[in-house]
Amino acid sequence: MANKTEKPTQKKLQDASKKGQILKSRDLTISVIMLVGTLYLGYVFDVHHIMSILEYIFDHNAKPDIWDYFKAMGVGWLKTIIPFLLVCMFTTILVSWFQSKMQLATEAVKFKFDSLNPVNGLKRIFGLKTVKEFVKAILYIILFFFFFALAIKVF
Repeated sequence: MANKTEKPTQKKLQDASKKGQILKSRDLTISVIMLVGTLYLGYVFDVHHIMSILEYIFDHNAKPDIWDYFKAMGVGWLKTIIPFLLVCMFTTILVSWFQSKMQLATEAVKFKFDSLNPVNGLKRIFGLKTVKEFVKAILYIILFFFFFALAIKVF
């Protein structure tokens, strides 16, 4: 099948894009997310808000109610983490949307009962492709921390 002599027709290309079978790069999406996330952390991340919460906790340490501390830290972290997660989510959607030529593949998000088969699941978990993706993920994490440390030194 890999040695086809004729180019696919326009209808076959449209049918494939409806099924979500388009050329997309996960690496591009991850790279853009890492870039945008690093820039967000470098320019927008509100460290002063977290510091003010910690100062509040240390200034009021005579107060015996620990739940007030947990509530203050939880609300503070949510106010700083949720915008970061929303920026990353919006970036993911935007990059994927541009890679798919702004088409929504409805058939790609349909539930498939074949995915419930445990044998197929084990093949996916322990396959060579999974090991390759795991190594790439470790390299991404190392690169992310390298660029994050570089951004901290610059800013």
